[in-house]
Amino acid sequence: LIRVALWLLPLDRLAGIISPVMAEGFLTATAVMVIVSQLPSVFGGGAQTSKGLFGTPLTIYYVAKSIPHSVPATLLLSLAASGLLFVLKGVVAHQMRRITVVPLPADLILVIFATTASHFLELDVKHNVKVLGHIASGFPKPTPPPFENWLSLLPDATAIAVVQFVSTFLIAKLFSQEQRLKISANQEMLAYGMSNVVGSFFSCIPAGSALVRSLVLKEVGANTQVGGMVSCVLVALTLYSLAPIFRPLPECVLGVVIIVALLPTLTSLRNLPKLWVFNRFDFVLWSLSFLGVVILNATWGLLFGVLLGLVVIFLELSGNKGCRLKPCRPDIFVSVGTPLRTDAVTLYRFGSPLCFATQHNIVADFEELFKDEKPRTVKVASKLDNMEACSEAVATKVVVMDCSAISYIDSAGVQALDHVLDICKQNKCLLYLASLQDSTSRTIRTQQRLMEKIGVDYITPTMQDAIALSCSNMPARLFGSHLRSPL
Repeated sequence: LIRVALWLLPLDRLAGIISPVMAEGFLTATAVMVIVSQLPSVFGGGAQTSKGLFGTPLTIYYVAKSIPHSVPATLLLSLAASGLLFVLKGVVAHQMRRITVVPLPADLILVIFATTASHFLELDVKHNVKVLGHIASGFPKPTPPPFENWLSLLPDATAIAVVQFVSTFLIAKLFSQEQRLKISANQEMLAYGMSNVVGSFFSCIPAGSALVRSLVLKEVGANTQVGGMVSCVLVALTLYSLAPIFRPLPECVLGVVIIVALLPTLTSLRNLPKLWVFNRFDFVLWSLSFLGVVILNATWGLLFGVLLGLVVIFLELSGNKGCRLKPCRPDIFVSVGTPLRTDAVTLYRFGSPLCFATQHNIVADFEELFKDEKPRTVKVASKLDNMEACSEAVATKVVVMDCSAISYIDSAGVQALDHVLDICKQNKCLLYLASLQDSTSRTIRTQQRLMEKIGVDYITPTMQDAIALSCSNMPARLFGSHLRSPL
């Protein structure tokens, strides 16, 4: 119900906080968690699987302690199953692709072979190999979920709904990127919400994506929802009639199938050196997201990765400064790598949202712009009003500010813009705001005092309009030919 409510609001934009780099680190770490959780069944030493915080390191510790007590038959069966899977998937399946497009069901072949061998050799009785054992048949009768304790369960249910949606959408997003498919967070949220509503009448756990099953379906060539429907039909048939057949299936074989299916996911570790060269922030985000999931658990690791991503965004924004522009053609302006300096007309671009994280940058840029200037002070109070009244007439400089990249401005940004106007006024400089986005323009126009300081005539739709206005309002001798020639 919480997910359906989030869909109605809609709050599916929560999925936008997931960085693709963080998503890849999370998926790889989840694969490591699942692989480690299968090690006790593969070794057969009776080690317990630890869950919760620090579950993966504790499981590795328990498995390492139980290795001397491992069952030899289980180890040999795990090695044989691994070798058979690698041969089937790496050699036989590769040769079959030359003959037919039908994929080889290597996992199914291994399960059938292991179940048959375990049944006739009585591995569970004679060699102490753990098997699946009894599997309950059928579905429980539909009953309405109890609502007596809904108020006390609401906080935990909300946290589970949000975190599980983010994690499941993350997996869906990664698979959609590989297949070049379009994915809708709103549709995913509705689907998961309705699945949980229906499943609550059958005592089901919260629905979500299963990394192992998704990878297995991908390996066997499933590309549409038909693969999921076939899986559902087979699960239903198994629960109703085929469950006793899989009773002698060794647990170690199932663990090997899961581990082999997840091994290709670990190849993303090879991209870390390239990520270090490309972007250090992305490298840190990937590594810490991966370590957070492996060391803590999936839930806390995901929250840690999201918070870390927000910190990275803040650091990236806070280090984003403006640049000086140079006109190449009438409608093309390129950034110039030289330090900011004042010309008769200075073209300046601020390339990020103007908010609390970046407001100090624009102020620092304009202070640097006029650092060599000596602002004139008027000692006679009666002359101050005259100076303000004819400020356009005595202005000696113009700054045309390209605001096309300012997609958002908050109260701190408004204060910074007000400070910039004061700096320009002290240095006898006119400031034109060009190419304001609609949302930014609406926010600025709601500030009456700021609009009076800017002036309606100094807000222009394009850079060309601002330059033309500045040329008409300033003496022609102040402009160099470098600005007039391309325009």
